[in-house]
Amino acid sequence: MKKIVFNGCSFMAGDELVWDDYSKEIGNKLSWEWFTTVQSVQHTTENRVIWNEYHNVYKRKYNLPQLVSELVGIDTDNKIDLSNEGKSNDMISLATVNYILSIPIEDRHNYHVVIGWSSIARAMKFGKRTKSFINLNPNQLGKHNFALEYEDYIKVVLIDADDVDLYINYIKNILLLENFLQANGISYTFYRALGNSKDFIIESLAFQSGILQDTLRLVESLDSKCWINFTSTEDTHPSVGESWTSTMIQVPGHNGKFWVSPKNAHPNLDSVKSFATIVARKIKEDKCLD
Repeated sequence: MKKIVFNGCSFMAGDELVWDDYSKEIGNKLSWEWFTTVQSVQHTTENRVIWNEYHNVYKRKYNLPQLVSELVGIDTDNKIDLSNEGKSNDMISLATVNYILSIPIEDRHNYHVVIGWSSIARAMKFGKRTKSFINLNPNQLGKHNFALEYEDYIKVVLIDADDVDLYINYIKNILLLENFLQANGISYTFYRALGNSKDFIIESLAFQSGILQDTLRLVESLDSKCWINFTSTEDTHPSVGESWTSTMIQVPGHNGKFWVSPKNAHPNLDSVKSFATIVARKIKEDKCLD
């Protein structure tokens, strides 16, 4: 059976998913909110160990990649979980390519890739101070010290950008990864983790003004058969349709029933279990692991 590479943002990684259980097991009395609001410079070495152990080990025993793996019958050794909090689509696509490049060419067909595409309003930026790529989003303005040096970048690239610019960047990431996987004989399952169909402008867009009056067409090139469809009817273009969030988590009238907590709109464990059955069923129906 194939190995599965999972990549996505916190909706895949787990966020606060099983934090209460973890805290009870290790005797931690500090809240999730404390860890996410107190400046990191105030954290003790012990607290950093607690935080890192939860994110890197504990929650990955219960998150979406783990549950899907169990449902399709693969063991932990055949699960590669690249998901992490705050990931942009830029980093999701490039980190997946980067991982696959570490696999010998002759072995790549023995892998299946599952991607949960994130919000279109995120961007990857190289951080000179950290000497690594970081993920930026509009919610970081004024909230995180590390983002202060990137405020101008966030405003220009994400806040002041036209919706069409964000849409095109999202599509480019899908095209990049999809074509790379196809070229390497790797099967895949894609879905939208965040957002809704209103994120996108599907009308005709002029590719260039003046003499060249060509219409930009990108969505039509994507393989919709490999996408999870969240609508009751078959959406021709699920890549720009509804998402796990818009149809199963932040559902009007359910008052946070599917959230981790009233303050945290990430999916709770019941939501993750429910969606894991959908992902696993799609993988099995498409015979991706054969």
